[in-house]
Amino acid sequence: MRDTVRPEGSFQLSSPGAAAYNLREAGGFATTSGARLQTGRLFRSGQLETAGTDLAGVLAALRIGTIIDMRTDAERNTPRGVAFDGFDGRVLSPDCEDNTIPHAVDAFRGLTSNDQVMAHYCSIYRKLPEGPRFRQAAQHYVTAVEQASETEDEAVLIHCFAGKDRTGLAVALLHLALGVHEDDVYANYLQTNDMGAERVEVAMTALLGNRQSRFPDWMIAEVMAVRPEYLANALEVIGRNYGSAAQYLAHLSGMDLARIERMAERLTA
Repeated sequence: MRDTVRPEGSFQLSSPGAAAYNLREAGGFATTSGARLQTGRLFRSGQLETAGTDLAGVLAALRIGTIIDMRTDAERNTPRGVAFDGFDGRVLSPDCEDNTIPHAVDAFRGLTSNDQVMAHYCSIYRKLPEGPRFRQAAQHYVTAVEQASETEDEAVLIHCFAGKDRTGLAVALLHLALGVHEDDVYANYLQTNDMGAERVEVAMTALLGNRQSRFPDWMIAEVMAVRPEYLANALEVIGRNYGSAAQYLAHLSGMDLARIERMAERLTA
């Protein structure tokens, strides 16, 4: 394994509230071509509806032209807050349901160890690549990124509820397809774990409200974490069924590999 190369500049936004919502840059990584993904074009986050005034107008400030919202209809139950001030772009969401919500609390009732929680997540990650909702969201994502790559400065934001599982996998697949080294892909995926305690508090408050006391602290911490084994399980399924992340995204989007390579060239500095 080589030393990880993090994006140049800040790998998370400077606003104090950005880490709490897992809002960060997804560009800036070196690619196998020797170039580097542009910054300011690809972003990822958790849901931003409840973000405070320190993130007011952040979507407009980042020049977000398209948001890929991977949440289910049941998760989208909070009105837009100040983060959306000035945002006039489009929001693309899957229009099918498959009930594959990684953090669905009912699935964790009765689990008694970290290993059991991890086993549950590994199972979810093996299902995600073939789940209708994830597939449609990934199709929206790669198509939106291609369209943004044909502009001078338009950016794309992808998010789910916590910005760690569905979003983490989708961003990892795009990174791999664009030629980012696997070590850096995993580093970006695992960065969720370093975003601070407020990230966990914000997500669990939105998820459970005053019911958090029903779940032990160790479980909350594990549910809100990501592990390399999770991503590895999804990538193993994709490799077995499609050959590579690029071939998977090509299959979903109708692009060929040459078209994905051209997109990568436009997105590198």
